[in-house]
Amino acid sequence: MLIMQNTLLTAAIACVMGAIVGGGLKAFGIEVPLLSSRKRQILLAFLGIVLAVVAFSVNGDGSRRMSDNERSALRREQSENGHDIIRYQDILTRLVEKEAVLKENVAEQRKEMGDMHPSPDLDRARRVLANAQGELAKAAVTEKSLQDDIQNMRNRNQEIQKLLDENR
Repeated sequence: MLIMQNTLLTAAIACVMGAIVGGGLKAFGIEVPLLSSRKRQILLAFLGIVLAVVAFSVNGDGSRRMSDNERSALRREQSENGHDIIRYQDILTRLVEKEAVLKENVAEQRKEMGDMHPSPDLDRARRVLANAQGELAKAAVTEKSLQDDIQNMRNRNQEIQKLLDENR
């Protein structure tokens, strides 16, 4: 057992023993004076029970142990994050493919514009090129955002796994 749990458990045992014998107890480095009333004995026993419950319900670092429901909720979140990561990676793959097509279109538009003389067709081609470049910029921002989301979910899954491992 760890130090905090030992301390709490020692105090709990001393309180219960002191309540049973009515005080006048020196044990585990704790001294309980004589108790003059039954009410004080009951309160001391109750305090001992509370300390014992606390000793068994906290980790050595003072943090509370997770309940089965909390562990289940974390496992569900971890699973959902895993599914989201897969879904985001699929979206990211499609986005990268779309980005490649857009880059190809931009290159083709530039080539066509180089062959054109000033005309309404050239103006239209410039607008199409500007739109394609805008779409390409949006795709890059979305790609970065998805990559960040995926990394955040992976980090959260690592934190969850660490919490679950600590509370086994």
